[in-house]
Amino acid sequence: MIDDSLWRSPAADDRPSDARSATRLPGGRPPRAPPPGIEVAMLAVPGDAADEVAGRLAGVGIRGILNFAPVRLQVPEGVSVVSVDLTVALEQLAYKLSLGLDGAEHHDEHHD
Repeated sequence: MIDDSLWRSPAADDRPSDARSATRLPGGRPPRAPPPGIEVAMLAVPGDAADEVAGRLAGVGIRGILNFAPVRLQVPEGVSVVSVDLTVALEQLAYKLSLGLDGAEHHDEHHD
């Protein structure tokens, strides 16, 4: 369970304390709402926390989530999600290495 007293959105003070979202960042710092213009977040949390954190991100104005959690996210309408399966990415890299491909001759087709 995430401590609801620590996550603050701009409208958090207008809601009852039991309706506020919460979590802690590394080092014990409470997160803040993103600065104006920030609409995308990367989500890398355990699967059992992913939906809750994604909902909280949406609640502070995030409109796009790059999901590294090993689950399919349930998000509010208007929030886009792209999921990244690290297992598949590691398999692709291992395959390239097994073929003896090095970075000088073969580049990631997505990052040329």
